[in-house]
Amino acid sequence: MGCGSSTPTEGQASPDQKRKDSIQEFGSMPLQSPNKETEARDENSPPYFPEREGGEEIDEGDKADNKSPRKSPQSSPRKAGANTKRSKDKYHQAEEERPEERTETENNDRGFKKRVRQKLVDATKDGDIDELAKMIALFEKHKLEDCGDLKKAKDRLHFLKLKRDLRDSVRRRHAGVLDKTIEEAKNSKYADKLHSQIESAEKLRNHLQELNRCSHDICKMEQSTISELRSYQRPPPCVHDVMAATYMLMGYPEHKLGDWSEIQSHLGQLTRDKLIRQVSEFDTKNVSDKTSSRVKDILNAYSIEEVKDASYGAATFYVWTDNMIDKLEKDKEEAERLEQQQQQEQQQQQQQQTPTKRKG
Repeated sequence: MGCGSSTPTEGQASPDQKRKDSIQEFGSMPLQSPNKETEARDENSPPYFPEREGGEEIDEGDKADNKSPRKSPQSSPRKAGANTKRSKDKYHQAEEERPEERTETENNDRGFKKRVRQKLVDATKDGDIDELAKMIALFEKHKLEDCGDLKKAKDRLHFLKLKRDLRDSVRRRHAGVLDKTIEEAKNSKYADKLHSQIESAEKLRNHLQELNRCSHDICKMEQSTISELRSYQRPPPCVHDVMAATYMLMGYPEHKLGDWSEIQSHLGQLTRDKLIRQVSEFDTKNVSDKTSSRVKDILNAYSIEEVKDASYGAATFYVWTDNMIDKLEKDKEEAERLEQQQQQEQQQQQQQQTPTKRKG
């Protein structure tokens, strides 16, 4: 070795070895972590990327993988402001269109109300109960202003219903129904206009009440009285004829009633309860004019005193059958009168409707 050179002693590292060891030690040191100020950086600042060993920088792919999360475009203040502006523009555009739409809606509403009112007026004139009731309900549903049209319609409907009820009660010929209908019509303000209908209903009611009184006598007949009539082997002619006329009125053919044994057979089947039911359910509508005329001729051949002297039971049937004939005649006259009255009313309605149709 030359002068001045120092030879490393045993156990002491050379300078080259020290340099290599220091480089190796530096490479094995951990990377320095960011400080608190770096952690508190603004979200909008670029992310922190430490350089690798040897001064190499992280490539773009690594930066893309490690970049911090960004706010979505929808949350961007600039875009949100644009959306708000567009929303305001649409709102103002809708506000500009509303007056026209509102005007069109109001015009349609006024036209509809006008049509409803006109239909109510027409229904009031025509006199159709169902149509009038329908239009009144529609008028009230839409809460239209009355102006007198609704009141007229309701008054007209009340009058038509009273008139219809009187007509229906006469057709049903039920004393109880007639009593109720007549009372309602008399207590109404249309009693004068319905005078003829009320009078006809009262006549029929009185007639029915009279018939009920007559039926009351026959319905009180004892079973012994029926047995007495059946016990006759050869009854007096008046008894035979009265009983034949009674069964003819109930629908039995006359040619089968000429033999007393046939009437005995019917009397044998006639219990008191069955007799009451037949008399209560008897309807003069089922009796023809021919049968009514024939029965009347048979009864006119005898007086009530003559029949009563022969048999009290036969006299009871005589009274009931005679009352039924009177009822048939009165009903026929009443039906003819009502038919004529209805025809006249229909003609009057047609005359009232004709000018309205021509105007339309």
